Amino acid sequence: MTQKTLSIDDFDIRTPSTKGQEIEITRADGTGTGVFIMVLGEQSPVVEQYLVRKADERAAAIMKARQNKKPALSAQDTLDDEIESAVVRTAGWRGLAEECTEANAEKLYRLNRSIARQVIAASADETLFTKA
Repeated sequence: MTQKTLSIDDFDIRTPSTKGQEIEITRADGTGTGVFIMVLGEQSPVVEQYLVRKADERAAAIMKARQNKKPALSAQDTLDDEIESAVVRTAGWRGLAEECTEANAEKLYRLNRSIARQVIAASADETLFTKA
């Protein structure tokens, strides 16, 4: 019996995260919409850079808020961050009449936060970006 040896490259999630994974957007009842979004994985450099930048901004806001004794983030900041996070993770789409641009992605996610949340959840789902 031969024992299979794994390579470090077998654990590469960064490459598929950078290429992205297409997901179908679903309605609240779980049925498909026919709209497909290419989602970057959380371990892609683009998403990682965004996450690091947001963490640094939040830390700076917390430090400033402590000095001024004011809230670090507003509820609106939190909602805006969710939209921005989904936009950063969007690499393309099909099934929509409009071209996939940052502005159109932001419009889509502001009109329907459920879609933004589906994109963010897919990006965080490492099973979508790992080899079987």
